[in-house]
Amino acid sequence: MLFSLLIFLSLIFVIIEISGVNYKTSKMLAVIPIFLLCITVSFNRMNNDYIVYQIAFANDGTMFEFGYQYLIKVLKYFGQEYEAIIFLTGILLVFIFKKMMKNNKHINVMILLYCIFPLVYDINQIRNLLMYLIVIISLEFIRKKSIIRYYIGIFLAYSIHSFALIYIPFYYLCKKDRKKFIKIILSLFCLFTIISPIIMKVLLRFFPYKIESYLASGKPKGGIIAIVVYVIVDVFTVWWVDKKISKKLNFEEKNEMEVLYRFVWYSILILPFTVYFLEIQRLQRNALLIKYYYCALAMNHLKKAEKIVTLILLLISVVLPILLMIYSSEFYLYDYLDKNFILEYLKNRF
Repeated sequence: MLFSLLIFLSLIFVIIEISGVNYKTSKMLAVIPIFLLCITVSFNRMNNDYIVYQIAFANDGTMFEFGYQYLIKVLKYFGQEYEAIIFLTGILLVFIFKKMMKNNKHINVMILLYCIFPLVYDINQIRNLLMYLIVIISLEFIRKKSIIRYYIGIFLAYSIHSFALIYIPFYYLCKKDRKKFIKIILSLFCLFTIISPIIMKVLLRFFPYKIESYLASGKPKGGIIAIVVYVIVDVFTVWWVDKKISKKLNFEEKNEMEVLYRFVWYSILILPFTVYFLEIQRLQRNALLIKYYYCALAMNHLKKAEKIVTLILLLISVVLPILLMIYSSEFYLYDYLDKNFILEYLKNRF
């Protein structure tokens, strides 16, 4: 019910936005969907990992990274339960969306696409969500050329989830011109393809528990093709959009859009490791909100027909994983989006 209402309203408002509205109207239309998204995330009360995280909270998060452990200790000091972490993560997500609303006339495009996918996974993987939201905040410091603040952000993200280490080189890659950046990315892709067995042995040595748990899930098999397609569609989408807007951006817009553009391209580096475990897909999945943001900002400069083509490309990228979820009998995960404290409270009250 809650999720269906969120999708319905966002879809209606996307149609209005594509038809052509000013910034104030788009911002006003986004208020209700963002509010519903906040409730959906902040008051979620069941998913595949919910019980595991509850138990981990009770045990002071000893199996997780030190920052997450410290967060648990602080919340326990103030008499809070695990639900407080979900609430804080939901508030941070809304804060990110609010920052993305600035000068953005297509806010509901981001909301609709994010809610279709990857929200369903973010609610399950709450530490990963918290981690990559901190990374998203840190991207602003690349544009401002503040290396210290960027790496403070990455360190905080790493303290929540060690996957954040993968973003360490990104600041330096953004200092290169675009042609050199793409050349480095493609060169690293080739290099990782060759030495991936060595890298896996190194990862096993430094992160034995995490990597072994990933490998224990079995060989990816057909999932490899799916991830490759996801990455290709993502990169093609931002490449196509960039071709349409590159000459229409002012200096400030260009600086911001360039970082977002490269963040999506960065996902290419996961491909050599998909033969070992599908969890590496997080890098691509974590880039989706940035891709939606990039395209939503770009729509400010696109003609109506170009907006529709962009929206079609974006919808393809969300339909593909949904089809795979249906094939893998995982579509039930969407039912968890309505497992909500507020809904349960209203049902019991009325």
